[in-house]
Amino acid sequence: MAKYIVKRLIYMIVVFLVLSLLLYMLYNLIPSDPARAELEPMKTKLKPAEYEQMYLQLRETMGLDDPMLVRYGRWLGFLPERDGTFSGLFQGDFGYSNYRKTEVRNIIAEPMKNTIFINIFSTILA
Repeated sequence: MAKYIVKRLIYMIVVFLVLSLLLYMLYNLIPSDPARAELEPMKTKLKPAEYEQMYLQLRETMGLDDPMLVRYGRWLGFLPERDGTFSGLFQGDFGYSNYRKTEVRNIIAEPMKNTIFINIFSTILA
């Protein structure tokens, strides 16, 4: 029985890694550039050369010039950030929402409470 449970746990981990890699790669196929989106409001105030220099620096800072597998490793928390620290999914850092301008952890906290309550209630009811 223990052997079966271990095999299933290993299978779940492999499936998680494969699916997360596929979804990460699909998300990166979306034609957008976070560095350009962040600098866009300042574009009219800067000279083209200054804008290009700031854009390249921001891409370097955000790690957008790194290969996709390196960025994926950093996103998961397997590879260190540029400053040597580990901060990724496995460290509990879900990232930052550019749309809502806050940590993702804060965004999912309220819906997660509701989900946990519904699951516990339905389990007790069953």
